[in-house]
Amino acid sequence: SIRPLPQPGPLPAEPISWFFAEGSTMPGFETYIVLQNPLEDMATVRITFMTQDGPVAYQTTTIPPNSRKSIHVNDIVPNA
Repeated sequence: SIRPLPQPGPLPAEPISWFFAEGSTMPGFETYIVLQNPLEDMATVRITFMTQDGPVAYQTTTIPPNSRKSIHVNDIVPNA
């Protein structure tokens, strides 16, 4: 049976950081990051793309309430 998801708890006082350790944008690979905002307020997200040489690109985006956004990493950091 399908049950509704529980409501999210309150937001923490400090921003949360997540580290996605894998991905390739070399030819033959497609890498996406899918971000979800289950809350009632707009979410602002700052993404730092890392390579073996360190941080190479930054992107800030917003995610509307109760929605998700897909980021195609190949468009931002190709051949990495």
